[in-house]
Formats: sequence, structure tokens, C-alpha cells
Amino acid sequence: MDRCSRKVEGCELRETMPEDLVSEALHQALAVRQTAAGLIVHSDQGSQYTATRFKNLLDH
Repeated sequence: MDRCSRKVEGCELRETMPEDLVSEALHQALAVRQTAAGLIVHSDQGSQYTATRFKNLLDH
């Protein structure tokens, strides 16, 4: 969710919380919006957010 516009930019729903769940949602958000350097991504502290794929998206 964009904290300024309160618009959902990326969403992925499943019955379980596999490692790629948050990566897919972030990938959708990045595809929709042009991001600038210094983008802040807030997450909870689940293991999905420490996965290599998610970290690679953040470095993108």
C-alpha cells in the first residue's frame, strides 16, 4: 500500500505463506509504479521478508 495515496499497489493471496508470496506482491507493486532511489519498504519480520528473492527485488 502506498502510504501517501493509500492505494494498494501489489497484492498476493494464498492459503499458506510460502517464501515467494511477498516477492510476488512487491514485484506487482514495482511493475505498476516507477520508483525512485531511496524507496522505503516497510514489512513485518516474517521469514518471507529475509528471503533472497525478496532482497533481490529491493536491490532492483
